[in-house]
Order: sequence, then C-alpha cells, then structure tokens
Amino acid sequence: IYRAKPHIPEDSKEWILEKYQEILDTGGLIQGKYVKQFEDEVCQRVGVKNAVATTSCGTGLETVLISSGINNKQFIVPTQTFAASVNCIIRTGNVPLIVDVDSKTQCLSLDIIKDNMNENVEGVVLVHMSGLIPPDILEIEQFCFDNNLFLVVDEAHSYGSQMYNQYRDE
Repeated sequence: IYRAKPHIPEDSKEWILEKYQEILDTGGLIQGKYVKQFEDEVCQRVGVKNAVATTSCGTGLETVLISSGINNKQFIVPTQTFAASVNCIIRTGNVPLIVDVDSKTQCLSLDIIKDNMNENVEGVVLVHMSGLIPPDILEIEQFCFDNNLFLVVDEAHSYGSQMYNQYRDE
C-alpha cells in the first residue's frame, strides 16, 4: 500500500523538543501562545483573516459542517479513514454514505464519487489518508463546485503537503 511518509528535518527536532518542554513546563497546552501563533501562521499561509485551532480534526470537521447549515443529507466519505470523518457527519444531523476507496491511493477518486452520487448526496468528506493527496484532487474540487456539493477536506494527515509545487492548504 502506497503511503506518504512524514519528514522532520534533523535540525528541526531539537527546536521541536524545546517547544514541547516549554509547553509542558508552563502548562500552556490549551490556548497557549503557540496556539495563537499557529492560528496566525495559518491565516498568513492560507490568505484568510481568521483561523481557529480546534482540539482535534474531528471537532474542526464538525464545526465546518455545522456552519454549512446542511441537515438530513448524505455525505460521501471513504471507508479508509479515522472515525472522526464519519462522526462529524452523524453529529451534524447528516448521513454518511461510506464508500470504497481506490486500491492504490486508499483515497476517494472522482470516479468513485461519481459512481456513488444520488439525489440525497449534498457533499463529500475527502480524506488525505496518511498524508496522500488524491492525484485527481483538482478534478474532484471542480466536480463538487460544478454540482454544488459541499466539499470538506480532512487534511489532518497532510497539513503542509505539496502538490504541483504548491501547498494544498493554500
């Protein structure tokens, strides 16, 4: 199975360990100075005015779906995912339509999404499993836009990943 492998440069490891030690020593784990710094960096990278760090990807996904106002509709979600990608659909009053994934990428593909469309599908929860961005991501985005489908991307594993020499979270 093809997987993306996280990379932490050697010269970053000492810096990371120092920050972890400071967080542990100060108790600034939740809403500490690094959370605000992270939110500010996300705003700058993505080009938005506001970003809110949440306690987990699951609560972030749920927040996005709540803000959509969509209720009692189906969302296509892959079998290969963490429970949070399905739970956010259920917890917002919607219904997960759990579908198989591409055998090579272990992610949804445009063909799989098209094959599972029906009149009750209002959106897609696309998961970048193990950091892998589906090769047809641009086509998936365009299909969702053209068909007025709410696209939520679970990038818990892929924040900072690049495709076509661009960060995908831009």
